[in-house]
Amino acid sequence: MYSHRKIIVGNVVSDKNDKFRVVEEKARVVGHPLYRKLVEKTRKFHVSDPEGISKVGDLVKIQECRPISKTIRWKILEVVSSEREKGEWCDLIRQYSRLKVADNSGAKVVSVIGILGSSNRKYGYVGDKVVVTVKQAAPASAIKKGSVERGVIVRTSFPIKRSDGSTVRFGDNAVVIIDDEGNPKGTRIFGPVSRELREKGYMKIISLAPEVV
Repeated sequence: MYSHRKIIVGNVVSDKNDKFRVVEEKARVVGHPLYRKLVEKTRKFHVSDPEGISKVGDLVKIQECRPISKTIRWKILEVVSSEREKGEWCDLIRQYSRLKVADNSGAKVVSVIGILGSSNRKYGYVGDKVVVTVKQAAPASAIKKGSVERGVIVRTSFPIKRSDGSTVRFGDNAVVIIDDEGNPKGTRIFGPVSRELREKGYMKIISLAPEVV
């Protein structure tokens, strides 16, 4: 009955009103018409929450509904993940996730634009290729802030379950910048990498890494 109504996932950024919330959705990365660089566009929605089930920081699913007031045309369907419940969901790599760069290519911190492999992929795991935009870069490096690069995920703080029943997780989410052939652009790898990269064929990264876990 309501299949035609839009459904959006976003974060609650304001809960000052007991019955209404402000939810922010991060839209797609687009090119700025004047500065010729990639920017992240965000949208904010006034959402009905009469039962007060959400708080600031919660990840919620909202749906378009009949107009409730002049500015409120959305309602909260469910709380996907609560900021109060420190679960593993927040460790998953998704669009707009900030990743540490584990090489000396010049990039320091990147933001995920998309995960390669399928148009409907939402999360990235070790060995997945990602398209990223550089948020922080070393001065005078070949890779500049704002540039778009490709990378491969080398470790995640989300647990990796292996066939032998063991589980391993790292202290951060990290990526290595690669070229079109899948080789790292840097000459050094910092920190440990997951051995799942060997199964994906990234032997150059394995050989440069100081530790393979």
